[in-house]
Amino acid sequence: MVKEKTKINLFDLIYTINILCIVLIPIFLCVVNAFKSNIDIFSDFIALPENIDISNFVYLIDKRNILLYIFNSLKITLIVLTITSIINPFIAYKISINWDKKIYRFLYIAISSAMLIPSKVIIFPLIKIYYNLGLMNTFGLIIYYTVFMIPEMVFLYVPYFKMFSKDLKNAAIIDGSTEFTFYKDVFLPISKPIIITGAILITIWTWNDFFMPLMILNKNPDSWTLPIFIYNFMGKFSAHKNYAFAACVFSLIPISVFYILFHKKILSGFEIKNDKRGEIK
Repeated sequence: MVKEKTKINLFDLIYTINILCIVLIPIFLCVVNAFKSNIDIFSDFIALPENIDISNFVYLIDKRNILLYIFNSLKITLIVLTITSIINPFIAYKISINWDKKIYRFLYIAISSAMLIPSKVIIFPLIKIYYNLGLMNTFGLIIYYTVFMIPEMVFLYVPYFKMFSKDLKNAAIIDGSTEFTFYKDVFLPISKPIIITGAILITIWTWNDFFMPLMILNKNPDSWTLPIFIYNFMGKFSAHKNYAFAACVFSLIPISVFYILFHKKILSGFEIKNDKRGEIK
């Protein structure tokens, strides 16, 4: 028994170390080289910097106006997050609370099946429509993100929402609540874990997305998101690795802060009290 337990622990340790190395080493090298000069990077890519040099970051702020592109990414991400956090939970709520009706089950299948369509298949017809409608701008990109996140979020939310029986809604209405107050004051609080999970996925995807901003925003430099700026910047300054690493660090900071602030709320939110929970079907 003791030997078997030791083997399992050793395997878990090796597995954990490998995963941490795969994830953390690229981030570590990116951060370390962001504080080096270009000569130091080419001379020794792995070594720690002898002196902390922030001139790379100062250059990007003063000379390349990187704060504009950070603001553009933040603006798009926050708008998309706000809209999807309002629309998607409500769509999933209406489907889950009316799951016994065939029309809502069909609606769930129809919405979820949109995930089976690869985005690259529809990109060229979509871009043609966007061009004709004058949506090759930030507004058009926000519409794309908002619409294309509906299938994934509904697919994520509905199974979780179905855990709460309709008896919970009926009891709240008997106590004097309207359907809106029940949804706002009872249903949303007990569904906080899955909603925050969806919010994190939406934020990470929107912030890091490269392909759609490249298709829609690339012709207007003032509207570039941060990934598009880094792409174009590295193309023009491919020999200046120090600036490229510093730009990547700029892109890591906001999304890392967001994740650190909110990931604990996912775990704490799973502690759902029995008095707020319906029967699980």
